[in-house]
Amino acid sequence: MIPREEIAAVLDDFTKKVIQQARRNLTLFSGNKTKALHRSFNRDIQVFKDSMKASISALDYWRFTNYGVKGIEKQRIGVIPNEFGKVQSYKTGIENKPGYKNFLTDKINRPVSKSQAIATSWNVWKFGIKGTGFFTRPFDTAFIKVSKEIENVYGLVIEKELGKELNDISGK
Repeated sequence: MIPREEIAAVLDDFTKKVIQQARRNLTLFSGNKTKALHRSFNRDIQVFKDSMKASISALDYWRFTNYGVKGIEKQRIGVIPNEFGKVQSYKTGIENKPGYKNFLTDKINRPVSKSQAIATSWNVWKFGIKGTGFFTRPFDTAFIKVSKEIENVYGLVIEKELGKELNDISGK
């Protein structure tokens, strides 16, 4: 029998470690200006009859902060392709420019003038945002470790089941 509780515990530790490291990296790499993204991380472990699901969620703009965004005029150095190998980019029409209201505070949450916010939104639209990789780095590192931990849990189960079958066959 597969030990669901043990695997659920491994997945729970995995999501905790990823979120902890992502929050740390977010603070280190991007200043974590409003802490909204920092506080928005949630994790959920679901156990079904034949499977398990571990999910991590956050505010929608985590992808832009993590992977970066290619501007319409020049590609920023450091834009990271997403999990599908694509680079997020702005479309060229003016209607696709980010609104200035997204830039009304600076990195440490101080208010800025409307003209400065408008200039920043134009700059982001034209030149993009550099990716930080604050989430993908800890996820990739933890994913390698969690696969080995799950392999060890399954290995013990298979070993016990195989031992029982061999004992039944040999009559011991």
